[in-house]
Amino acid sequence: MKRREEQELDRLLAQGRLSGPDAERIGEQVIASTRQEESAGSSGMRLWALSLGLLGAVAALAILWLALPHLQGGPGEFRSKGAGSGILLEAGCRHGATFSEERCQHGDTLLLRLSNLPGRVFLAAFASGPAGLRIWYFPTEQEKTPEIAPAAEPRLLDRAIEIGPEHVPGAYRLQILLFSAPVDRSSLARTTPLAIFTRSFHVVP
Repeated sequence: MKRREEQELDRLLAQGRLSGPDAERIGEQVIASTRQEESAGSSGMRLWALSLGLLGAVAALAILWLALPHLQGGPGEFRSKGAGSGILLEAGCRHGATFSEERCQHGDTLLLRLSNLPGRVFLAAFASGPAGLRIWYFPTEQEKTPEIAPAAEPRLLDRAIEIGPEHVPGAYRLQILLFSAPVDRSSLARTTPLAIFTRSFHVVP
């Protein structure tokens, strides 16, 4: 995925919160404005200018927050536009006969189980790891997001995810995005998901 698409995806996953670069740019503008006002007049005028600068910064933050896309559901829940129950997600690694939601090793199988699906959904999944590492599970570069049929009972994703050597030891954040239609990786960042789930796990040696 290109750098611009990565940034768009990070902005989407922020779910209405300011991303680091956005906050830094606003902070730099506030500092520059404050310095100009301080050099313009007396101490009373400097205090007045500083107050205006801070009020302007708060207004800018509020406007930018409202402009960012808002999702129908937050992390860990799904909220349809009509009536309906919430989708539930379970994720964890199977190691032999054991199962852990927090600890994975090379050779483990990462399992995803969804329940309370009110209709068919299309799933994208990736993990963000140490030093900005991003590992894509679904979709691959050659395909679109796989479909999951509606079901009230818990249903395991029928495509296994292996914890291979590309998963260096460290902390990972698993992101699961559900869409109402198939999406390929290049257009994923520009498509609003129905829901986003976030789970954390550690890969240990």
